[in-house]
Amino acid sequence: MPSPPGSTLDLARAARARRIEAVLLDMDGTILEYIIDYDLGRARALRRIREAVPGADAVEIAARSAREIVRSLGAALGERAASVARRIIFEEYEAVEVEAARRVEPRPGAIDALEELRASGYRVALVTNNSRRAVGLIASRFPRMMELLDAVVTRDDSMELKPGASGLRMALQALGVPGERSVMAGDTPSDVRAGRSVGALTVGIEGGAASARDLLEAGAEFIVGSPRELSRALRIARHPGSPY
Repeated sequence: MPSPPGSTLDLARAARARRIEAVLLDMDGTILEYIIDYDLGRARALRRIREAVPGADAVEIAARSAREIVRSLGAALGERAASVARRIIFEEYEAVEVEAARRVEPRPGAIDALEELRASGYRVALVTNNSRRAVGLIASRFPRMMELLDAVVTRDDSMELKPGASGLRMALQALGVPGERSVMAGDTPSDVRAGRSVGALTVGIEGGAASARDLLEAGAEFIVGSPRELSRALRIARHPGSPY
C-alpha cells in the first residue's frame, strides 16, 4: 500500500533521491522545548530603543520580528539608528534566552534522534538565533547533546538572524557539504525560509513555535511531529531495508 503524501517514507525517499549528507537543526522548539519569551524581550527592547534613538518615537513600529524592527528604523532614521536598535534587541533577547536556558529541557526523544542521525552517517549542525552565551548554558546542562553535533552556529557567529542564511552557510562550510545535500529542520517559518535559500530539503517540526500550516505556507516540503520522526526517516533513507 503506498504511503500517504508527507509520510515518513516519503521523506525517506526524498532524502535518498537528494543524496542527503548533512542535517541542519534549529534549537528551541526543534530539539529543545520552546519556552523563550521573545515577546517580553521585544517589548523591553522597544522601550529602550525609544529612549536611546532620537526620533524613534515618531517611527511606526508594528513589526514583530527583530529584522523588521531594525529595517524600519534604518529606513526612517539611518544606519546608526539601526545599529543601536540591533544591539539593544540582541541584549534583551539574550536576557530572555539565558533565563530560558537555565530551565529548558530537550524535547522527548531529541537526544536519541541525534544519536540515530550520527549512527546513520549524517553530519549534524545546530544553527540557532540564540546567543552564544545561552547556547553555552545549554551545553553545560546537556553535554551529551552538544557532543553529538559537528558544528554549532549562533547569532553571535553569523551576526544575522534566520531567515537570513549566513548561519546556515557557515554551518555548511564547516561540514563541507553543499546546501542541496542537506536537510534544514526547524519549528518556525524563518527556519524553513533560511533552508530554502541555501537549497536544502526543508522539514518543519511540529510542537514548537509555529503550526504545521504556517510551516507549509513558508515552503516546508515535509512536516514531521518530532525530532525522532525526522531521524527515523533519514535512517531509512540511508538503510532502506531497516525496520520502520
